[in-house]
Amino acid sequence: GESRAIPANYHALELNEALINWINPNANYNAVVTRAANEAGGQGFVTEQAGAAGPFADAIFARSESQTWDDIRTADWSAQHGALLQQVLGVFGQHDGMRDVIARHVPVPPGVTRDELLDCPVCFLDLARTRIDGFDPAAFLEAVATEVIEPLEETRALFDAAPYVTRLYTTMSPDEMTVDPIFDFNSELGDVSNQHNADRVIECSPSVFRSEAPFRVVLEDGTVIRGNGRTWPFEVDGPLPANRVIRRIGPEGEGRVVTDNTEMIAAALVDSNARIPGPPAASGCAVSPRPGAGLAGFAGLLGLAGLVVARRRRSRR
Repeated sequence: GESRAIPANYHALELNEALINWINPNANYNAVVTRAANEAGGQGFVTEQAGAAGPFADAIFARSESQTWDDIRTADWSAQHGALLQQVLGVFGQHDGMRDVIARHVPVPPGVTRDELLDCPVCFLDLARTRIDGFDPAAFLEAVATEVIEPLEETRALFDAAPYVTRLYTTMSPDEMTVDPIFDFNSELGDVSNQHNADRVIECSPSVFRSEAPFRVVLEDGTVIRGNGRTWPFEVDGPLPANRVIRRIGPEGEGRVVTDNTEMIAAALVDSNARIPGPPAASGCAVSPRPGAGLAGFAGLLGLAGLVVARRRRSRR
C-alpha cells in the first residue's frame, strides 16, 4: 500500500520482549504471540515489520531468475529432456506450483512411486537422458509458465508498484474466529524493523562455571533482564503479561491505549533482577569449563553476544 497497514477492527499488540527467551528466541516466540493474542480476546495482530516494499521484490522473484527463465523458455529442448528438467528444477524446483506441474507432466520412472518422485524429483529422474518417454517439453514449459512463473511475476509487480509493505502476524484458535479481520492504512505511524537485538553479558567469576554464571541481557530500549546460566528467568505462562501495550488503531494517530502494562513489567523486572546475585567483588575471567567440556568454553568469555530474533513469516498454533 501507500503507507503502513493496521488492523482496523482487531487489537494492535506490542509484545513484552522480556518474555521472549533471548538465549534461544525461536524456541518461545510463537508461544509469546499466542499468549499476547489471547490477552486481547484472541483478536489481535503483532506488527512484525513495516517499511519500504522495494527490497522484497527481488526476494520474491529476482531479476536474475527472470533472465534465467527467459533463457530456458526460448531454448530448444526437443532432444534434451533431462537437461531441461535439470535447469528448471535447479532454479525453480522449490517454488509454489512446481509440485503440481511435475505431477501432471513428468512421467514416473519404473520402481518409483509418484509421492517419492514429488518429494525428490532429482533423486529419481535420470537427468542425463536426452529423451524421456511420455515427456512433452513444450507442455511442461507452458505449465511452468502458467503455474509457477506468472504468479511470481504478478507478486513481484505488487511490490514494485506499492511503496510500502506491512507484515502482521497472529495465532488464533477456532473458537476465537468470530469476527473477520479488516485492515486499513495509517500514514502517521512509523516503520517497524523485523530485527531486534540484545546484548548478553556473562558475569564470570572464579567461583562458578561459565554455564552457571549470572548474566544480564540488555534490550534495545535499555531494559535489563538478569538470569543464571542458560535458563531464561521467565516462563511464557508465568505472571508476566505477554503484551507491553494493547492498542486500537485507526487511520490517523497512534491509536487508543486499551491496556498498558509498562509499569507492571518494569516493577516485576526490578524484583526478578534483585533475586539474581551479581558476580563477587573480585570477579575475573578464570572461570573453568566443567570437567570434560574442553577449552572451547573459554572463547569470548568477556565478549558481548549479539542475539537476533528472526521472526517467522508464518506459523500456526
